[in-house]
Amino acid sequence: MASVHEYRTRKGKRWWYVSYRDAEDVQHTKRGFTRKCDAEDYAARMLVSINDGDYIDPQLGKVSVNHLAATWLEGKKGAVKPKYWGDLESSWRVHVQPKWGRRQVGKLRYSEVQAWVSAMGAERSATIVRRAYDVLNGVCKLAVKDGVMRRNPCEGVQLPRKTHKARTYLTVEQLLALADAAGGHRAVILTLGFCGCGSVSCARCASRTWTLNVRACWCDIASCVSMASTSRGCRRRMSAARCLWPLP
Repeated sequence: MASVHEYRTRKGKRWWYVSYRDAEDVQHTKRGFTRKCDAEDYAARMLVSINDGDYIDPQLGKVSVNHLAATWLEGKKGAVKPKYWGDLESSWRVHVQPKWGRRQVGKLRYSEVQAWVSAMGAERSATIVRRAYDVLNGVCKLAVKDGVMRRNPCEGVQLPRKTHKARTYLTVEQLLALADAAGGHRAVILTLGFCGCGSVSCARCASRTWTLNVRACWCDIASCVSMASTSRGCRRRMSAARCLWPLP
């Protein structure tokens, strides 16, 4: 049930406020309408949203992005690989928090997010921009799922396209020359060069086969080298050249 009431300001002006109860029978009041028709329109919209089950308490939208981001990052910690989580946390701290951290999540607007992405795209690479967007988008998705906001302001934002840089590779002759010059690290250089394997210390030779079983890899997480599992948490099997044997 929603109703419209008249009241007088300190200056004697006639304004209106709306009084209504939500689905949990909690009383709410919205003041500041200078026209009665605006108050009636607001009351009608609140009544429809309550009856349809889409009502969101305006007070919930006042929660800060900082608060929701902490919850979102904590939830991601056990769901993604440590390397990716470190990238998300760094992107939040460097690019997202300074801009959006203190803002109320319910007051974020699509136009603001698009302007932020476009401005950052003029100075940063597409990869950095997209990761920062993914962080903010993830926080807003959490807000929608928690019933804090009705729509995600990040939906439909145009992102910069990734450009793939041309890569330069050593020829077989150059790789063999480099390995010979590496002395005792010859096997390591050949493994990296022929297998593309970033986990030499964890590689094991498969018995009587010319393959490597990779169980884990080294990765850079927040400027610290750490051990991480391979993709999907399973061993990776890759072919290896005969010149690698015997591999220590």
